[in-house]
Amino acid sequence: MKTIFYCSIILIMSSVLSSALAEDINMSVVSTNVLSMTDMLSNLIFGLCYVVGITLAFMALIFFRRYRQNPAETTLGKVFWTLLLAIVIFILPFVARTMSIYQTMENASEQSPSAVN
Repeated sequence: MKTIFYCSIILIMSSVLSSALAEDINMSVVSTNVLSMTDMLSNLIFGLCYVVGITLAFMALIFFRRYRQNPAETTLGKVFWTLLLAIVIFILPFVARTMSIYQTMENASEQSPSAVN
């Protein structure tokens, strides 16, 4: 897990550095590239939230089936908490869009840094 985290940090930093070196070293270009990468990363996280939420909901159905077959093996609490976690993770992108967290990041990535005071 640490290796994936460190590799992603290195990838992000190298892409920022390469964008800075590819053009004139200008903070507006670098900040625009970083914000667009942040926008892309947030889209990836929202997509993963949907996938993980659906997967956990399917797991809750499997746990419920196992609970019906043998209540001593799988408790009803396991079914309940898995389904609750699935709902929370699946609803997270909707809440972020409703609270306009995502819109703020998207607008910041599209705005020209020279126009910002």
